[in-house]
Amino acid sequence: IHSGPVHQVEDVNERINIAGAGINIAQRVMDCGDAGHILLSKRVADDLEQYRQWRPYLRELGQWEVKHGLRLHLVNLCTGDLGNPAVPQKFNRFGARIIRSAPIESVRWRWLGFTLVGGAVALVIASGLRVFGVDPVDEM
Repeated sequence: IHSGPVHQVEDVNERINIAGAGINIAQRVMDCGDAGHILLSKRVADDLEQYRQWRPYLRELGQWEVKHGLRLHLVNLCTGDLGNPAVPQKFNRFGARIIRSAPIESVRWRWLGFTLVGGAVALVIASGLRVFGVDPVDEM
């Protein structure tokens, strides 16, 4: 499953069809899955991750290089009744290779850590300025 740009085209026989990056990437995502898999592009997974009820069912597969050197960040959607929890075997058959893999939870904790450290540094700097009699608000 992927969400992306699609447009209407007319072929040489004047038949209307659809094309675009959205179609091409959706096809590459679909090619990576085995029977029963529900694979999502990172774009769609990011949208679903905003909803608490979907988060437990998203399994990060990492970033993969597929046909024509295209890099896809894939997520497996799997509940108790739907989807396939195993890593798709088609990855090996289609010559896909993993580039980077990190669980969604670890990425979320990493950003939280960066945010907390950044806030602490800003607090230390503001406190230091105040101790030395410099008020950053007055300087503006």
